[in-house]
Amino acid sequence: MGIYGYGYGHAHRKRHRITLFGRLCERLDKTIVGDLVHITGRIGQSKYKFDGHTRYPVELIADGFAILAKAKAKTDDDDLQD
Repeated sequence: MGIYGYGYGHAHRKRHRITLFGRLCERLDKTIVGDLVHITGRIGQSKYKFDGHTRYPVELIADGFAILAKAKAKTDDDDLQD
């Protein structure tokens, strides 16, 4: 399962693929876009061949996941104010 993380503000936005397993996936299912999360884990590197070239991707593997703050839910009243 992969998710994407975002940095603070538009100028520092970064996306990273993070791999989660087991119960961490269940916690991820309870999140929505905009939730503030804290992820701990490790960095791994694998090796494979593709089109005759050896690739060395970096993998971010989560071993801890917590929801720190839930995003504000958008309501119909918010649409009227736009």
